[in-house]
Amino acid sequence: AAAAQRKHISVVVWFDSFRVYANSTLNPDAENSAGIACMNSRAAHFLESKPAERLLHNESGGLVLESFAHLHVVDYQKRAMQVFKRDMCLNMTRSGYVDGCGIDGSQQRAGTSAIPGVSNESAAAWNSGKVCFMNGTTAAIGEGLVLGKMEWELGGARGYANGIIQEGCGNSNATVTNLRSVAQRSRALGGVPLVYECHADCDPNTSGDCVSSVAAFLVGAGPYAYWGFGSWVINTKGLQSLSGRWSPLFERKLGDPLGDATYDAASGVWSRRFASGTTATFNAHTNTGTVRWANA
Repeated sequence: AAAAQRKHISVVVWFDSFRVYANSTLNPDAENSAGIACMNSRAAHFLESKPAERLLHNESGGLVLESFAHLHVVDYQKRAMQVFKRDMCLNMTRSGYVDGCGIDGSQQRAGTSAIPGVSNESAAAWNSGKVCFMNGTTAAIGEGLVLGKMEWELGGARGYANGIIQEGCGNSNATVTNLRSVAQRSRALGGVPLVYECHADCDPNTSGDCVSSVAAFLVGAGPYAYWGFGSWVINTKGLQSLSGRWSPLFERKLGDPLGDATYDAASGVWSRRFASGTTATFNAHTNTGTVRWANA
């Protein structure tokens, strides 16, 4: 995804916003999910070495175990931990070869099923501290990217996050309205880039359902919006692994939109035309869409 018009590709490193991915030696309660048994990073050693200062505790005084794999949780009530996570991203992007950070679980909150067992007071302080970490990172990274997961996390040049990768971004009217909302927010901020990757849960090379997903995206997309697909894990090595991320769909002519999408309330259909002659429609009632490509 391009973070600015002068750039064509941005490289983003991915890390978790609050989970301490540590093996069972560092955290005996950790479940062996997603290869956690072999995770033994310097960051995990640092965080686990002083649990009273660096890890979130529950109402009984024990360490909080998040719900995904019973991992420990960084304590954002502590200013030092906000700074630690911010600097983790800034250190990885300082060389110039990495342009930003994707922050997994950025939308998840303490006091919910994701991070249970926390008092209301601690949950409120933790949630506020996590937003401070995100805000601080976005403010400090300049033209770089800080990617969250949900459209409501997008703020502006100095906001909560300046981009998102939305998983399961599919053929629904919510996709259309979310994309349009972000485009309007960007315009209201004077054209500040707000990157929105719509990561679909379909494969255009094998599934006809992707047509409706692409149609919803094209109808709603603003500047700095992107559509992509593919699994999150590649088990092969080398450039051949990129073949699972590419489709002839990306070679189609599109061109700039000739305006915002129009909506027919009677039929529930969104419509939009592009400079190439391509047209896209999406039915908000049936969640189905069509794309008529100019070079089809």
